[in-house]
Amino acid sequence: MHPKTLNPLFDYKTMKIPTINSNGLTQTDILSVSQFNPDNLTTIFSRAREMREMVQRVGGTDLLKGKVLACLFYEPSTRTSASFIAAMERLGGSVIPITQGVQFSSVSKGETLADTI
Repeated sequence: MHPKTLNPLFDYKTMKIPTINSNGLTQTDILSVSQFNPDNLTTIFSRAREMREMVQRVGGTDLLKGKVLACLFYEPSTRTSASFIAAMERLGGSVIPITQGVQFSSVSKGETLADTI
């Protein structure tokens, strides 16, 4: 179910993005926008465009089957949360929505975000 028109540099089976700079993106948790530079963002937006086109062509995929996304937001964000959930589900993954965010996490007790994740 993986169209041949997708980028050959991206390993869709392991979901690994090739390292494109010294920071790299391979298997990286996203904790802050400061992790990204213009090259990273160009790569990410290119992949997002490919995924959107694939979903539009075939209605969905099992590309992320078996993968789980935990959505934790410091502030309420209906549109962002809904778009993350929709994208993950359209790509075959599942979502753990943490709707109370920081209020009920260990972050409220002084734990760092990295430790919470």
